[in-house]
Amino acid sequence: MGKNGAGKSTMLKILAGVKTPNRGKVTVTDGGKIGYLPQHLMVENGRTVFEEACLAFEHLFEIERKN
Repeated sequence: MGKNGAGKSTMLKILAGVKTPNRGKVTVTDGGKIGYLPQHLMVENGRTVFEEACLAFEHLFEIERKN
């Protein structure tokens, strides 16, 4: 939470590797992952944001369908 223009989105973009910090560096521990879903998502094939996000778990859904 913070005022408009305070840098909330910029900080998340830096953490996700979408933007480069002016100073310092971001370190993620081994096995750690940071994801970022932009507010104005450009999806292909007319998918919804939910459908697009589910694609990240498609391999798990495939395993579930096989069982």
